[in-house]
Amino acid sequence: MSLAKLRHFQDLINAGVDLSDVKQQLNDISQLLVSQQGSFRNPEHHQSIIQAIDEVSKLLGDIDERRLPELKQYISDGILEHEQVQLKRSEKLYQKFQTYSPGDIKQFLTESHSDELINYISGRINLHVSWDHSGAYFGLRHTEWLHDMVMFHPLYLMDHHPSFIEEATKPYNSTYQSRLRKYVIDKDKLPDNSIGFIFSWGLFDKMTLDIIEHHLETLYKAMSPGGVLLMNYNNCELRGSLELLGSLTRLYNNSQFMCEIAERVGFIILHKFDYETNISWIELKKPGILFSIKAGQALTQIKVVKNDQSHHGM
Repeated sequence: MSLAKLRHFQDLINAGVDLSDVKQQLNDISQLLVSQQGSFRNPEHHQSIIQAIDEVSKLLGDIDERRLPELKQYISDGILEHEQVQLKRSEKLYQKFQTYSPGDIKQFLTESHSDELINYISGRINLHVSWDHSGAYFGLRHTEWLHDMVMFHPLYLMDHHPSFIEEATKPYNSTYQSRLRKYVIDKDKLPDNSIGFIFSWGLFDKMTLDIIEHHLETLYKAMSPGGVLLMNYNNCELRGSLELLGSLTRLYNNSQFMCEIAERVGFIILHKFDYETNISWIELKKPGILFSIKAGQALTQIKVVKNDQSHHGM
């Protein structure tokens, strides 16, 4: 049985679903599909659905409520076995990713974000934006939220490839660009205990678990006490995220692994979010109280350069 099916079945059992009711529903669905077999455009896909339902029905047929603990263990063992396969596969894919040029990477940036999601994440960022703290944008593959962070001073822009950093800064005038700090990941060292808020989207979901932990340790050292990190990751407890493993755009992770890594590094878990079926992020806090020693700063309006005309801050 596939990992996706095991996860779904585990969810049903953990939710306290009546097995007899599940059996009846599966039987009704299977009979309906068989009766309509000739009306589907893709007979092979239709038949695979019927077979999947029959697999689960057969498994349920030999189970009664008294054997639920045994069934839960069977499913857990199956998930663990599949996870080990996916983790090893992810390690190989990560090594392959390291050979990609910026041009190659752009070809894989096919995920688009809805206005609803963009606005919601903007709201989460704006809870932490302040001119008297420094901020960092860790990974510039998705820059939809960069303008939400222009009030941070300074703002660190970080990526493995300098070309992504340069491309992200092009829309901004030279006055504002002078306030930016450009850092190449794993090459330039961030100052310790200095960053109040870090945002990352589209980078940690393409890392193996050990690489995630390495970068979280680095960011933890750079963050001020009380600082917050908002990052997305690939939570394969969600069916949609699990399916994306086959698209070569994400690597295996789940909520349990992510929390264990974060807590091992020393973070406090503030919030975990699952959005629809394939988007997850987590908000982590470095223990302590965030404060600033900055006395004040002149307010500046940041304008984006359009049509090659330079606009300076007012």
